[in-house]
Amino acid sequence: MKKIILFVIAITICSCSGDDDNNSNSINKLIVDGVEYPLESGTLLNYGSDGGIYNIDLDIQSPGIVVPDCTEDSAIGQGQNIYFEMWTSNPDFLDSMTYSIVDEEFLEVGDITTSDYILNYDSDAQENSWTIISSGTVDVQKSANNYTISWDLTGMDGEVITGNYSGTLMYCDISN
Repeated sequence: MKKIILFVIAITICSCSGDDDNNSNSINKLIVDGVEYPLESGTLLNYGSDGGIYNIDLDIQSPGIVVPDCTEDSAIGQGQNIYFEMWTSNPDFLDSMTYSIVDEEFLEVGDITTSDYILNYDSDAQENSWTIISSGTVDVQKSANNYTISWDLTGMDGEVITGNYSGTLMYCDISN
Protein backbone atom coordinates (compact mmCIF):
# COMPACT_ATOMS: atom_id res chain seq x y z
CA MET A 1 0.00 0.00 0.00
CA LYS A 2 2.89 2.39 0.82
CA LYS A 3 4.34 1.81 -2.64
CA ILE A 4 1.04 2.73 -4.28
CA ILE A 5 0.72 5.93 -2.23
CA LEU A 6 4.33 6.92 -3.02
CA PHE A 7 3.73 6.16 -6.70
CA VAL A 8 0.59 8.37 -6.76
CA ILE A 9 2.47 11.18 -4.98
CA ALA A 10 5.37 10.93 -7.44
CA ILE A 11 3.00 11.03 -10.43
CA THR A 12 1.18 14.05 -8.95
CA ILE A 13 4.43 15.96 -8.37
CA CYS A 14 5.66 15.25 -11.91
CA SER A 15 2.31 16.25 -13.41
CA CYS A 16 2.20 19.52 -11.51
CA SER A 17 5.75 20.57 -12.29
CA GLY A 18 5.05 20.53 -16.04
CA ASP A 19 2.02 22.81 -15.64
CA ASP A 20 4.13 25.75 -14.50
CA ASP A 21 6.00 25.84 -17.81
CA ASN A 22 2.76 25.97 -19.78
CA ASN A 23 1.37 28.86 -17.73
CA SER A 24 4.23 31.31 -18.38
CA ASN A 25 2.88 34.68 -19.46
CA SER A 26 3.74 35.05 -23.14
CA ILE A 27 1.15 37.76 -23.79
CA ASN A 28 1.91 41.48 -24.14
CA LYS A 29 5.62 41.35 -24.86
CA LEU A 30 8.03 43.12 -27.18
CA ILE A 31 11.00 40.82 -27.83
CA VAL A 32 14.14 42.22 -29.47
CA ASP A 33 16.94 39.72 -30.13
CA GLY A 34 15.61 37.49 -27.36
CA VAL A 35 15.27 40.20 -24.69
CA GLU A 36 11.65 40.58 -23.47
CA TYR A 37 9.97 43.86 -22.55
CA PRO A 38 6.41 43.94 -21.12
CA LEU A 39 3.68 45.83 -22.95
CA GLU A 40 0.62 47.29 -21.25
CA SER A 41 -1.46 49.59 -23.44
CA GLY A 42 -1.91 50.92 -26.94
CA THR A 43 -3.42 53.64 -29.07
CA LEU A 44 -4.93 53.91 -32.53
CA LEU A 45 -4.65 57.35 -34.16
CA ASN A 46 -6.90 57.86 -37.20
CA TYR A 47 -5.21 60.34 -39.58
CA GLY A 48 -7.97 60.16 -42.19
CA SER A 49 -8.22 58.78 -45.71
CA ASP A 50 -5.94 58.77 -48.71
CA GLY A 51 -7.38 57.42 -51.93
CA GLY A 52 -10.27 55.67 -50.19
CA ILE A 53 -8.24 53.85 -47.55
CA TYR A 54 -7.52 54.99 -44.00
CA ASN A 55 -4.27 55.72 -42.20
CA ILE A 56 -4.43 54.46 -38.62
CA ASP A 57 -1.24 54.53 -36.58
CA LEU A 58 -0.79 51.86 -33.92
CA ASP A 59 1.44 52.49 -30.88
CA ILE A 60 1.87 49.86 -28.16
CA GLN A 61 3.58 50.98 -24.94
CA SER A 62 5.19 49.36 -21.94
CA PRO A 63 4.27 50.06 -18.33
CA GLY A 64 5.79 53.41 -17.44
CA ILE A 65 4.44 55.16 -20.54
CA VAL A 66 1.01 56.79 -20.31
CA VAL A 67 -0.97 58.39 -23.14
CA PRO A 68 -3.38 60.74 -21.35
CA ASP A 69 -5.28 62.15 -24.35
CA CYS A 70 -5.79 62.07 -28.09
CA THR A 71 -3.15 64.59 -29.12
CA GLU A 72 -0.03 63.68 -31.07
CA ASP A 73 3.11 63.20 -29.01
CA SER A 74 1.17 63.15 -25.72
CA ALA A 75 2.95 60.06 -24.32
CA ILE A 76 4.60 60.71 -20.97
CA GLY A 77 6.99 58.58 -18.95
CA GLN A 78 9.78 56.14 -19.70
CA GLY A 79 9.80 52.70 -21.27
CA GLN A 80 9.45 50.86 -24.56
CA ASN A 81 7.20 51.42 -27.56
CA ILE A 82 6.56 49.82 -30.94
CA TYR A 83 4.90 51.81 -33.74
CA PHE A 84 3.18 50.96 -37.05
CA GLU A 85 1.68 53.29 -39.70
CA MET A 86 -1.09 51.03 -41.04
CA TRP A 87 -3.60 51.30 -43.88
CA THR A 88 -7.14 49.92 -43.38
CA SER A 89 -10.53 49.89 -45.07
CA ASN A 90 -12.32 51.46 -42.10
CA PRO A 91 -11.67 54.75 -40.25
CA ASP A 92 -12.74 53.40 -36.84
CA PHE A 93 -10.64 50.25 -36.40
CA LEU A 94 -7.93 48.05 -37.87
CA ASP A 95 -9.06 45.32 -40.23
CA SER A 96 -8.53 41.74 -39.04
CA MET A 97 -5.77 40.59 -41.38
CA THR A 98 -2.02 40.26 -41.83
CA TYR A 99 -0.32 43.58 -42.58
CA SER A 100 3.07 43.80 -44.32
CA ILE A 101 5.82 46.41 -44.25
CA VAL A 102 6.15 47.81 -47.78
CA ASP A 103 8.33 50.27 -49.69
CA GLU A 104 5.70 51.23 -52.25
CA GLU A 105 4.21 54.52 -53.36
CA PHE A 106 0.78 53.03 -54.03
CA LEU A 107 -1.05 52.34 -50.79
CA GLU A 108 -3.26 49.32 -50.27
CA VAL A 109 -5.27 47.97 -47.37
CA GLY A 110 -2.88 45.85 -45.32
CA ASP A 111 0.22 47.98 -45.92
CA ILE A 112 2.52 49.27 -43.19
CA THR A 113 4.46 52.22 -44.59
CA THR A 114 6.49 53.16 -41.50
CA SER A 115 7.45 51.11 -38.47
CA ASP A 116 9.92 51.57 -35.64
CA TYR A 117 10.53 50.84 -31.99
CA ILE A 118 12.32 52.35 -29.01
CA LEU A 119 13.69 50.58 -25.95
CA ASN A 120 14.57 53.68 -23.91
CA TYR A 121 11.78 56.22 -24.50
CA ASP A 122 11.84 59.20 -22.14
CA SER A 123 9.26 61.94 -22.55
CA ASP A 124 11.57 64.38 -20.73
CA ALA A 125 14.44 63.84 -23.20
CA GLN A 126 15.15 66.46 -25.85
CA GLU A 127 15.38 63.72 -28.46
CA ASN A 128 14.55 59.99 -28.49
CA SER A 129 16.35 57.53 -30.73
CA TRP A 130 13.89 55.26 -32.56
CA THR A 131 15.09 52.20 -34.50
CA ILE A 132 13.60 51.57 -37.95
CA ILE A 133 11.93 48.24 -38.66
CA SER A 134 12.73 47.28 -42.26
CA SER A 135 10.60 44.19 -42.97
CA GLY A 136 8.05 41.78 -41.63
CA THR A 137 4.38 41.23 -40.91
CA VAL A 138 1.86 42.12 -38.22
CA ASP A 139 -1.19 39.92 -37.67
CA VAL A 140 -4.27 41.73 -36.32
CA GLN A 141 -7.42 40.01 -35.07
CA LYS A 142 -10.29 42.13 -33.75
CA SER A 143 -13.19 40.84 -31.68
CA ALA A 144 -15.61 43.49 -30.39
CA ASN A 145 -13.33 46.06 -28.66
CA ASN A 146 -10.42 43.67 -28.12
CA TYR A 147 -7.42 43.19 -30.36
CA THR A 148 -4.98 40.32 -30.56
CA ILE A 149 -1.87 41.51 -32.38
CA SER A 150 1.37 39.65 -33.06
CA TRP A 151 4.41 40.54 -35.12
CA ASP A 152 7.43 38.93 -36.73
CA LEU A 153 9.82 41.66 -37.90
CA THR A 154 13.41 42.51 -38.75
CA GLY A 155 15.12 45.76 -37.82
CA MET A 156 17.50 47.80 -39.98
CA ASP A 157 20.51 46.21 -38.26
CA GLY A 158 19.18 42.67 -38.66
CA GLU A 159 17.72 42.40 -35.17
CA VAL A 160 14.83 39.96 -34.74
CA ILE A 161 11.71 41.68 -33.37
CA THR A 162 8.76 39.56 -32.28
CA GLY A 163 5.99 39.93 -29.77
CA ASN A 164 2.31 40.32 -29.18
CA TYR A 165 -0.36 42.39 -27.54
CA SER A 166 -3.87 41.39 -26.50
CA GLY A 167 -6.35 43.90 -25.11
CA THR A 168 -8.19 47.10 -25.87
CA LEU A 169 -6.67 50.12 -27.63
CA MET A 170 -7.49 53.79 -27.05
CA TYR A 171 -8.98 55.13 -30.32
CA CYS A 172 -8.43 58.75 -31.35
CA ASP A 173 -9.74 60.47 -34.48
CA ILE A 174 -7.25 63.25 -35.23
CA SER A 175 -8.08 63.49 -38.94
CA ASN A 176 -9.38 67.07 -38.72
